[in-house]
Amino acid sequence: MHPFANGETITLHRRTPRMSGPNKVYDSYGMLVYDTFDTVVAGCAVWPTSASESLQNEDRTNSNYTVAFPAGTVVAGVDAIGWRGLDFEVQGEAQRYERNPLTGSLGPVLVQMTRVEG
Repeated sequence: MHPFANGETITLHRRTPRMSGPNKVYDSYGMLVYDTFDTVVAGCAVWPTSASESLQNEDRTNSNYTVAFPAGTVVAGVDAIGWRGLDFEVQGEAQRYERNPLTGSLGPVLVQMTRVEG
């Protein structure tokens, strides 16, 4: 699948574990430390999926979107996404379409992303 001609430009914040020799680096809380590298991907389609608001103990909103990246784009569950000046977290693993049996082309890579505010 080719990029969407009138698609959005997404900044993919790729996260890889920080290494010290052969060992992964953890912070003082035991959490894995990541290094982030940005990759710009043009020709993506983005559409809203759902939104919710929680008023228990705090005012918080979740905004969920689906992103269709061009075929072959690699997105990991630990990555983040920048879109229209906002940052989103990738939810789960990317869903990849197999090769179309009629055309032989690959389909888009679908990713769920969420923005939490509050």
